[in-house]
Amino acid sequence: MAEQRSISIQNAGGRSSIRHNNREKELKNVDTERTQYNRTLVQENLREVYEREFGPALERYNAKQKREDRKIKDYFSHVKKSDSLELQREEVIQIGDKDNYFLPLWQEWEKTADMYEEFFEQWKEQNPHLVPYNVVIHMDEASPHMHINYVPVAEGYKRGLEKQPSFSKALENQGFTGNKKQRFSDWRNQQLESIETIMNKNGLERKEVGKNHFKNHYEYQEVMQEVENLRSERDNLQNKLDHLADRKNRLERKIKPLEDELNKTENKIAKADTVISKQKEDWNKIKSWKEGFKEHRESSKYVLKLQTEPVIERTIAGKREVPDKVMVSKADLQKVEKTINHARQAQWISESELQEERQENKHLKKALSDEREQSDYWREAWNELNERVEKSLKPLTRHLEKFKAWSFEAFERLGYEREYVRETFDSDMAEEEQRRINDFDIER
Repeated sequence: MAEQRSISIQNAGGRSSIRHNNREKELKNVDTERTQYNRTLVQENLREVYEREFGPALERYNAKQKREDRKIKDYFSHVKKSDSLELQREEVIQIGDKDNYFLPLWQEWEKTADMYEEFFEQWKEQNPHLVPYNVVIHMDEASPHMHINYVPVAEGYKRGLEKQPSFSKALENQGFTGNKKQRFSDWRNQQLESIETIMNKNGLERKEVGKNHFKNHYEYQEVMQEVENLRSERDNLQNKLDHLADRKNRLERKIKPLEDELNKTENKIAKADTVISKQKEDWNKIKSWKEGFKEHRESSKYVLKLQTEPVIERTIAGKREVPDKVMVSKADLQKVEKTINHARQAQWISESELQEERQENKHLKKALSDEREQSDYWREAWNELNERVEKSLKPLTRHLEKFKAWSFEAFERLGYEREYVRETFDSDMAEEEQRRINDFDIER
C-alpha cells in the first residue's frame, strides 16, 4: 500500500512577510545550515509588478479624467491604502507534516521539493490572472513547504480602472462561477487535485484528514452539503425572525397612540353624555315652566274678558294683575321663550357633537381591532418561526458535535502515531549507538 500524506493549502490573505520568506532576517525556528537548500522560483519587486500589470490601464483611466483631483498618481500606494482592493495574497503549500520527514532521509525532502516545482508550473498555467512575484520553497524548517505570493489581476471593470487587484473577480475571469465562497472552494479543489495527481505519480496517496469516519468521499460531501443547507436555512429563518420582530415593534408603536386616542375619545364621550343629561334635565324644567306660563296666559285672557275695565285700571307699568293668579309681564314671557330656544339649539349641537364623537370612536375601535388582529398574526408567525429555527438547529448541533468528537479522536490518534514513531526512532538510534560502542570495544 502506498504511503499516505496529507495536503495543506493555507491562505495567509494579505498578511505576508517577504523578508521572512526570503530569509532576509534572522529567525529562531530556522536551521541556518539548511537555508542554502531553499529554492527560489520567482523573486520580483511588488511595486514593479504593479507598474507592469496596471500601468497601461492607469494611463487610460487618467486620460479620461477631466478633473486633476480624480487622477491616480501612484496606483500601488492607492491600493495599499484601500479597504476593498487586495494588494497581494499568499498561499502556503505543504505535502505531509513534520512527522513525515526525518533529516537522515534527505532524499524525501528533495523529492517533495521537486513535486512543489512541478505543481508551481501547473499553477501558473491554471491561474493566468494570478501573477506570482515571490515563490520560495523552504527546506530549513520542520518540514518542506512552498510560499506563493501573487497579485490577483482582474479585468472587465466598468468603473475605475479596467484592471484591478481582486481575487474573487480574477477567479471569475478564469471561469469559476457561483458566489464568492463557491468560486474559492472550486479553485482550491482544483489545486488540491493537481497536487494529488503529482503525488500519485511519485508513489504517494493523499490522506484525507478528518474523514476516516465516513464510508467514502461522496458520503462526506452529502453530510457537508446537508450542514450547509441547514446553515443557509437557519440564516434565512433568522432574517425572517428579525423582520417579524421589527414588524411587531412597529405595530406595537402604532397601536399605542391609537389606544391613547381611543381613551381620550371615550372620556370626551362620557363628558358629553354628562353635559347632555344635564341639558335634558334643564330642558325638562324649562318645559315645565313653559306649561305653567301657558296656563297663566290663558287665565289672563279669560279674566280680561270678564273684568276688562277693572283690570285696566289696576294695570301699572304694563303689568296685569289677576286675583289669585301669577302676575307675568310679556317681556318676561319672551325671555323664557328665548331661553327655551337657546336650550333647544344647545341640545341639538351637543347631540350632533356626541354623534360625531361616537362615530369617530367607532372608527378608532375598528382600526385598533385591525391592528390587534395583525399583531396577533405576526406574533403567531414569530412563534412558528422560532419553533422552526429550533428544529433546524438540532440536526446542525448534532453534526457539529460529531465533528468535535471526530476531531478529538483524530488528534488523539495522531498523538499515538507520533509517540510510536518517536519511540521507534529513538530505539533504532539507541541500538545503532550500542552497536558502534561494541564494535569499538572489539577493535580495541
